[in-house]
Amino acid sequence: MGNWMEGCWNWKFQWRRPLRAWEEDSTQQLIEAINHRHPVQDAEDTWSWSLDVKGKYTTR
Repeated sequence: MGNWMEGCWNWKFQWRRPLRAWEEDSTQQLIEAINHRHPVQDAEDTWSWSLDVKGKYTTR
């Protein structure tokens, strides 16, 4: 879903099929949500599961 270019991460989405009109809003929301997040090169992955505003865990 992206690549490293000169030490910086660049998101590059390649969908297996053209997006349908009803998916475009969700796709834009996804891009806005992750646009400021960038992987760290050569770092080990970790798991994280944060509490929601009510102090509970959610799968949402």
